[in-house]
Amino acid sequence: MLIWQEQTIAAVVFDAFGTVIHYPVKRNPYALLRHHWHSEQGFKHACLTQNIALPDLLRQLQLEHLWPQIQAMLAEERAHLALFPEVLTVLQRLKQLQVKTAICSNLAHAYGEDVRRLLPDVDASLLSYEVGHAKPEAAMYAAVEQQLQVPKEQILFIGDTQRCDETGPRAYGFHAQWLQRDLGQDLQQLVLEQ
Repeated sequence: MLIWQEQTIAAVVFDAFGTVIHYPVKRNPYALLRHHWHSEQGFKHACLTQNIALPDLLRQLQLEHLWPQIQAMLAEERAHLALFPEVLTVLQRLKQLQVKTAICSNLAHAYGEDVRRLLPDVDASLLSYEVGHAKPEAAMYAAVEQQLQVPKEQILFIGDTQRCDETGPRAYGFHAQWLQRDLGQDLQQLVLEQ
């Protein structure tokens, strides 16, 4: 068990990109598709909550001609993905404390393989395109709780987006902490030194 801010924590859930995975090259290939939806909500739903490979999505939209450009942008992004320096140390320490770990991320299909490649030893990966919901929907946090089989009051959620990784999880009943790397924060400080 982990004692965090005087609370007993049995599981720590991390957002992926910007929290545990550093992506210094941001090409945002999905942005090329944004204008094909009537609303931002429709665009996000199509890209983040459907388990569909990008070439298939392009076929559905009759935009196959964009694949070479999008594929190049994806390859450039993915080639630079890496864990932040402290991540493995934090995960190893949590394992020693017998604390479960999970990734919960709003993510398009094209990046799922990278998350699993970089973080093969977490207890669960809840990726929005597989779950069918996106943070801050309560259903996403409910999926986390169900997958981990840990009471919500013993789950700590950490991520780099205040609305999705702090406000949403707290409203659901988790403990939560907003990670602000631009202020010099890292996961070791927020998880292990509280």
